[in-house]
Amino acid sequence: MPLLFAVTMFVSASLLFMVQPMVAKAVLPLLGGSPAVWNGCMVFFQALLLLGYLYADRLTRQKDHKKQWAVHCAVLALPVAVFVLAALFSAKHTPIAVVEALAPSGDSSPVLSVLAIMTVAIGIPFFVCSTTATLLQKWFTYTGHPSARDPYFLYAASNFGSLISLLGYPLFIEPNLTQGGQTWVWAVGFVGLAALIVACGKAAVNPLGVAPGGATGVKAAPAPIEAPPSWGRMAKWTALAFVPSSLMLGVTFHMTTDIASIPLLWVGPLALYLVTFIIAFGRVPPWFRLLIGNLAPVMILLLVFSITSGVIGNRVGISLLLHLVTFFTAALMCHYELARDRPSPQYLTTYFLIMSLGGVLGGIFNSLVAPLVFVQDYEYKLVLLVACLMVPRLNSSEDGTPNQKPMDAKTAPDVGASAAAASPLAAAGRWFVRLLDQNRQVALALDIVVPVLIGLVFWQMLKFGQFEWYNRAVRSIASTLSLDSASMVHNIFVYAVPVMVCFFFVDRPLRFTLCVAAILGISTFRDEASDEAKVVYTERSFFGILKVEQRGQYTRLVHGTTLHGTQINETFRPHWADEFQRLTALNPWDNVAVFGTQLRFNPREEPLTYYHRSGPVGAMFQELRTRKGGADANAPVAMVGLGTGSASCYVGAGQKLTFYEIDPAVRRIVETPWKVMNESDLKERGSAPIADPDVRAKVEKLGARILTQEEYDRARAEHEKGLKAWEAYKKSLRAFGTAPLDDEVRKRLERLGPMYTLRTKQDYETALRERGAAPTADPDVRKDAERMGARIFTPEEYEAELKNRLPGKEPMKDRGVIVYTQEEYEEAARTRPAGTAPVTQHEVAPAPAPVAPLMGPFTYVDDARKRGADIDFRMGDARLKLKEDTDRKYALLLVDAFSSDSIPVHLLTNEAVALYLERLTDDGILALHISNKFVQLEPVVAAIAEHHNLVARVWNDNAEGRPGKTASSWVALARKREHLGDRIASELGDMMGEYSQSEQLIRIARVKYPELGPLLDKALTKQQETVLDYLDKRTGDAQAQRFAGLIRRNGPFTTLMDALQAETGYGFRPVVKLNGVDAWTDDYADVMRVMIIPELQALRRFFGLPTPVADR
Repeated sequence: MPLLFAVTMFVSASLLFMVQPMVAKAVLPLLGGSPAVWNGCMVFFQALLLLGYLYADRLTRQKDHKKQWAVHCAVLALPVAVFVLAALFSAKHTPIAVVEALAPSGDSSPVLSVLAIMTVAIGIPFFVCSTTATLLQKWFTYTGHPSARDPYFLYAASNFGSLISLLGYPLFIEPNLTQGGQTWVWAVGFVGLAALIVACGKAAVNPLGVAPGGATGVKAAPAPIEAPPSWGRMAKWTALAFVPSSLMLGVTFHMTTDIASIPLLWVGPLALYLVTFIIAFGRVPPWFRLLIGNLAPVMILLLVFSITSGVIGNRVGISLLLHLVTFFTAALMCHYELARDRPSPQYLTTYFLIMSLGGVLGGIFNSLVAPLVFVQDYEYKLVLLVACLMVPRLNSSEDGTPNQKPMDAKTAPDVGASAAAASPLAAAGRWFVRLLDQNRQVALALDIVVPVLIGLVFWQMLKFGQFEWYNRAVRSIASTLSLDSASMVHNIFVYAVPVMVCFFFVDRPLRFTLCVAAILGISTFRDEASDEAKVVYTERSFFGILKVEQRGQYTRLVHGTTLHGTQINETFRPHWADEFQRLTALNPWDNVAVFGTQLRFNPREEPLTYYHRSGPVGAMFQELRTRKGGADANAPVAMVGLGTGSASCYVGAGQKLTFYEIDPAVRRIVETPWKVMNESDLKERGSAPIADPDVRAKVEKLGARILTQEEYDRARAEHEKGLKAWEAYKKSLRAFGTAPLDDEVRKRLERLGPMYTLRTKQDYETALRERGAAPTADPDVRKDAERMGARIFTPEEYEAELKNRLPGKEPMKDRGVIVYTQEEYEEAARTRPAGTAPVTQHEVAPAPAPVAPLMGPFTYVDDARKRGADIDFRMGDARLKLKEDTDRKYALLLVDAFSSDSIPVHLLTNEAVALYLERLTDDGILALHISNKFVQLEPVVAAIAEHHNLVARVWNDNAEGRPGKTASSWVALARKREHLGDRIASELGDMMGEYSQSEQLIRIARVKYPELGPLLDKALTKQQETVLDYLDKRTGDAQAQRFAGLIRRNGPFTTLMDALQAETGYGFRPVVKLNGVDAWTDDYADVMRVMIIPELQALRRFFGLPTPVADR
């Protein structure tokens, strides 16, 4: 009998966790593929699970067991009816129907759309399936079986089924079944589950030892007498269930947003979440509580050390592992405490109901509350602190719970002894803390005082790097221990020591939590305040966290680790001398054109990152402008994915560009310049005259002074005059040094920066002897180093020294400003030539010139509209909107949606491309941005192009030398070769389908003409002459003549890619199709097959699954 119940619960849990990724995958396309969609789905599943547990709790309060069985049999029939209706009336005639009409449109709430779509698709079947776990455990207590006194072991079987299904879905189900086939398998599986549940119900109403016709109310296994759970105890259950649920979503969001944008990364935390249930509700030895109660806080502290110190850096694998292990131990600690405090079976359904409530609250907090309250993913760190609060007090005397005996001296080692074995220092520290805590009033006071002290000490320790005595001590310790880097000692002392001190208070959860909060809070504040990229605006929406950063001369839009676009944040003009360098004496009319272009040039209207004019996007727009005699120069174009609106740089007056964007927050940030980006400059310097009343109102609101035109011109003239004098003064300071300084002048010079560091002559010479000179040092420093015999490093030696030396101790690049003593000054004034004596008259920096308001964050779209372009927005899922736009035709459609964290598979299927082709003109070009760190999309696009009989060319543009440019890969597709043009679909590019792009032209000639090989081998010093002589003699061979011309223009040893770019200006080549990679469809897409993560491909190979990407 236990086997029947265990199998039924296993099947039920397997179906529950098969349907979750299955339906979530079907819903993702309608909501942009955002990771937040998974969080929304989890809230839905947790809410239905809560309703299922509530139903089971209410049903089992019915005294007549036979009536319980009858009611539930009727409920089991509801999903079957839903399956029949969906199969008959849904668009795809499958038993689980996803209604596209419920997808969000415009500014409608994505959260409500997720809930509505999920309710219609799977609401009733999932609800009924979710009732099984608690209901069957309760029914098992009616059977009279000896194991019925403690039915919680069945919960472990349930979670084991969940884990098997969750891991089996991406490895076995998804690669082998279409989406429609998966829904039919699930529906048939549910019917089988219903039959098993009916059998279990029959066993429950006919307990062992009771005749089938006997009374059904007889309890063969009476539950022990126990008082109902108190409100406090139920609150504890809720908190212990809340923490793992919230942590699971928090760690998933944090990892995909701030560490690595890896698709399907959510599978790991969810699988670990289920494993913790299996362990916690299984049979574990009594000492397990001691182990996990110490291990969980240790892992939390290790993670806090990693977050605060940044010691892991960019090592993605280690960082992911640390976050996952910490989540696992913290969740296992909470679930074990939850299982340990479980009530007797008579309150089983109440217990699971409260547990489910905690899980739902965790999901709601992360998915609904956090995006509204926090602009960053602070919820993850907050719940880590709540997990600290859940650490059990292992040193307190406990009587155990009704279902678990307390550990005695024989079964559980002493905590202090265990700690001593691990660390005598930790044991001594915890013993001393317990001694102080014997007085209750003192203990409560210390709960507040100790965290405050730790926070203050940590705050001061962060400043230690500013002191020379500390840096000297750190270097000495590193040298004594033979460490490669002094930064390791610095990290241990400043970060590891305070974190380790927190462990002394682990027996006082509140004090422990507040100590960790002090360190984590101070570190978070410091990191945000000192970030290299100044964050000027942050907005969090359903689709993620968007940040507008100012990094140097650029303003960037960032979503987690994904860069959405960049715009230069300065309006500048070239120097007048540079403008004349571009003029020519050959044709005066060319000079007029060049000079006019320079006058009109605005760097803020230049597309950057993936849309740079020298990259694939620029090439496709250039082809559009020049083909058909310029007839398509103003043809309508469209783009899926707004980014910063960079594509609008390419559209001119009268041309229409339509953006398809799903996130309203992106449009709010990008569409209209709404924020004054140089607020501090305006307040400090004053504003130039402003004609625009809206901009004027914004500047006035800041409290900045707006000058008249006359005041502005006068201020600019005074500034230019003062600036010339100031630059001459600074140059003299660095070249000749200065006479003794008073305190006021000294403070003023110290603010000029590191190039003007004040040093005495003796300090400068001592530092130069000790530190040496950098290879990039200015000529004066190199001369001084040669004169004094100081070391001048080579570039390689200099790079090595930078790794081993602390800031401020690296080889010197400049000498700063030498401050002479009075005697040294008088001697220099006598002996130096006129005009080279140390400076005595000190200038004051000129007052900063007034500035014009710089509006932003981004002006691409606004500038295009000012040029007369028609910029339109279609908000919602791109495919749904394109399907609606039956009256639109585009000459160029760019799809940029595959470079972020989640791959919106529905935008790269046969059906999607067929829709794109319907929206293109007959000779239109489709451009797909396929840059991705973890998924190789080129073979997928190649298979789709073959299916639709399209010409496809890809350019993997890795050239990042130009300012603001980012490497990118784009595929251009068209119905015919001539639609792409001779430069995108070039004959030379076609050769890359046969040869490697790094192959030299002379090697290709050898392959094409085998008889050329022996001739070249005989003329090793005349390779070019030999190959050209051979090719020129083949007068009737047009290919040979073209190849000869190619070698003459580029040289025989030029690579094929270099020659291609020299000849066409581009780098397009044919896409490469891989055997085993089929075109994705709406019904089937095996993303994991083309993921380029070695560990994943190794796992697929282990299970015998295709690995075409790894085998390539």
